[in-house]
Amino acid sequence: MAERSDSGVDSGLAGRIRRACMAPVNRIPHTEGKQYREIRSDIGVVFPISLKSKMLLTLGTLLISMLAAPAVYVRRDSIRAIEGTGALPETLSLWAGFVILLGNLNTFFVGVYMLKYVRERADGTSLSREKITKQLRIEDFVMWFQVWGTLAVLAPLVLLVVGAVLPSGPEQLHDAGITVYRPLEQVTLDMRLVSGVSGGLLGVIFAALWWSVRP
Repeated sequence: MAERSDSGVDSGLAGRIRRACMAPVNRIPHTEGKQYREIRSDIGVVFPISLKSKMLLTLGTLLISMLAAPAVYVRRDSIRAIEGTGALPETLSLWAGFVILLGNLNTFFVGVYMLKYVRERADGTSLSREKITKQLRIEDFVMWFQVWGTLAVLAPLVLLVVGAVLPSGPEQLHDAGITVYRPLEQVTLDMRLVSGVSGGLLGVIFAALWWSVRP
């Protein structure tokens, strides 16, 4: 009986923490009505998630990419000793930053494109089942580009964070043949700009656009 009581307390505490963390997200309307959800289920799309979830994926990808800058700069001395720098001595112009930049730009433009669906569903536009089905098919296809953008951000970002957290992280990655820190010799691409502009600034712009078209 004691074990059940402890489990109930833990479960209740975990539930309260989860609800508190999700409260801001839950305040965002789902945008689409029951008809869209039913048709999405009926036609068997590849990405059976709500439009709200897709918008959160876009915003989350942009904002999480901001971790790249601190992950690199806490290890900047080790990186410079192993890999060197880019065109300017004080600039860590890395291959990982180029990939993250492409991922962020892809994610941002896909998200902006998807906002038109948020606008239509927020306005309560009445469409036939055939048109809704076609719209959901296009939306599902566009999600492949969104997934590519997210993976392009997360793949190098995970390596950068691992390199920042582990003792002698950059050295261990270098010894393992992982060239995530390889400098770009012909392009000056500062990681602070990649994270701050393509991640933070575009994330704020996208959040403002989403807020302006939400129901």
